[in-house]
Amino acid sequence: MRESGQVKTRLANCRISYPSGVLSPLPHMSSHIRISPFSPLKMEELLKTGTEKNSSVLTPRFWLDNGREITFASSGRQALKMALNRIGLQRDESVLIITTTGGPYISSCVTTAINEICRWTRDPEVGTKAVLLIHEFGFPCELPRFLSGLNLPVIEDCAYGIGSRIAGAAIGSIGDYAIYSLPKYYPVPFGGMLISKKEAANICEKPLPDDDKDFLTDMLMRSSGSQEEWNKIRRSNWEFFERQLRDHSVHPYFNLEDGVVPGTFIARAPFAVSGAQIKKNCVDAGIEATEYYGNDGFYFPIHQFLTDYERTYILLHFLMENV
Repeated sequence: MRESGQVKTRLANCRISYPSGVLSPLPHMSSHIRISPFSPLKMEELLKTGTEKNSSVLTPRFWLDNGREITFASSGRQALKMALNRIGLQRDESVLIITTTGGPYISSCVTTAINEICRWTRDPEVGTKAVLLIHEFGFPCELPRFLSGLNLPVIEDCAYGIGSRIAGAAIGSIGDYAIYSLPKYYPVPFGGMLISKKEAANICEKPLPDDDKDFLTDMLMRSSGSQEEWNKIRRSNWEFFERQLRDHSVHPYFNLEDGVVPGTFIARAPFAVSGAQIKKNCVDAGIEATEYYGNDGFYFPIHQFLTDYERTYILLHFLMENV
């Protein structure tokens, strides 16, 4: 791990200020900056101060157009498996995966969950019985026209898309099911939701314990008064990184359209720069970040609880020279 004063950076022209000598991690202690906004402190603050309880966040239509039922799960991955089982997929059948970019990257969390139930494919085949639309990092994914007439059930993966759904983007608008991963947006350590357009029938599912469900519903309602502000902060953080990285010929992977609230900042990796080395620089410094594999990209935290110090800390280690 590099100590202060031993790091070459490309920050010479960066229009930011930071305390000299304190942004590089010490050999025995580093930061822990997650993509998730969860922290015990933020969770406790919300439990103490988040008093506005808007029950609309507990209605299925808040999350999925024409939704009729919400089922809480331990995680977004568990919610995905519930959706596959409700559709009735068999081991020799497949789910067609469509992503916002159409690139080769698919999270192993998604593929591992699918492989427990059935198969997955990137191209339609005889055994394709469902479609999974992945709204990558909160950026909407459209259903291709060639699928519109096939009447296949559609699952929308909105794991990173909670803010975008709240802001009115085209997420949770066309699926038969929608799945969400709560720790990617809320300061909670676990939790997922499956929203469906019809009630489950004759499906054996392991229910979330009542205490866990009560905790999640309480946190959702306590957060309802903060969601608009959180969305603004996430977009503001995106704009901060976009401005600062522009001078280093690093540009965002997506255009930030109105109504879209990003789940992470996704950059196009600079030409001839090792994504693996950038990942090592960040991870060694305690920053949860990784390559956007197969897409010449890289992503890191952008959540609403980042401090100015943490934003600058992320920026410095992203721009660290590959030495």
